[in-house]
Amino acid sequence: YGFTFGNPLLVNFIGLTRLSAIGGSLFVAGNNNLADLTGLDSLVTAGQHCWFDLNESLTTMQGLDQLTSIGGSLKIRWNNALSDISGLEHITSQSIQDLEIIYNHTLAECNIESICGYLADPNGTVEIYDNAPGCNSPEEVEAACDALSVSGVSRVNSLSLNPNPANDMVTISTAVSTDIARLLILTLTGQLVMELKFTGSQIRIDIGGLPPGVFIVRLQNEKSVAVTKLIRK
Repeated sequence: YGFTFGNPLLVNFIGLTRLSAIGGSLFVAGNNNLADLTGLDSLVTAGQHCWFDLNESLTTMQGLDQLTSIGGSLKIRWNNALSDISGLEHITSQSIQDLEIIYNHTLAECNIESICGYLADPNGTVEIYDNAPGCNSPEEVEAACDALSVSGVSRVNSLSLNPNPANDMVTISTAVSTDIARLLILTLTGQLVMELKFTGSQIRIDIGGLPPGVFIVRLQNEKSVAVTKLIRK
């Protein structure tokens, strides 16, 4: 088992960089000065549960980017500063047996690949509530997952935004020039708030009418789709 509970001086896991597997569960709980999971970069499997509870300063799950398989439940609870769980996106969704994401008051984005895959075909229970808007219910997360997916086209990562975060004007660029494409801006729950015609490789738009928050920018045509996230300050 890998237990780290109630260590007030623990700030990272540097020193464990050769750890590639845990036979039992990984519990990271009650470590009030732990900001990220740096040092667990080589961890690939956990044989049982993965729980992250009551880590007051934990802002990101970066550091677990190599974790691909667990053998039990995934629980993320009472981490008040947590806003980024993308480090968990490579976990195979079929290896998750139960999912619980609750009381993470700054966590608005839960539509990562592993979570979306689990919600599409759950292997057990689902509890998602009392997080920030966008991750307040399974329905909200499913809608955000849907907003990031388009069937029948290839996914490319070729969008860049400048500046991001932005107040009013933002320039959206793509590495691949296109004749005619649709540029969509959606909320994290999948609501369309702006749609424009996109030609060439760059467009400058005014987002001053949008409320502060996180939005999904999607550029798509009949053959491909590129997706990124925009922060409106």
